[in-house]
Amino acid sequence: MWNLNDLIKIKYLRPYIYFVEFDDRAKGEVDLRYILDKGPVFKPLHNIKLFRSAKIQGGTIAWPNGADLAPETIYEAIQKPPNKSFEADAGAPTARLNFNVQFVEKPPSDHFTP
Repeated sequence: MWNLNDLIKIKYLRPYIYFVEFDDRAKGEVDLRYILDKGPVFKPLHNIKLFRSAKIQGGTIAWPNGADLAPETIYEAIQKPPNKSFEADAGAPTARLNFNVQFVEKPPSDHFTP
């Protein structure tokens, strides 16, 4: 649960992926390709040079063109990722996130095989 936690560290890793860490030690990799087409403020981030220029501002990730993300969105995604893994780092959760999740329809129950 997000308790007004602030980002304390961001590190660009590779195209559209940042490592993020919050003040309570929650951390993980965040694939942000999903934001690129979420509105006009994010469109310029297709330019990888601009995307790489993110800084921490007001406890969240922000870019020079005025784009930013709500810290609670990032935090909650780290806490409940599709493919969660943990490292032995004093119990701090680490997650590799991919927001490009595809949902597969559940097969009819008569097709279930144990």
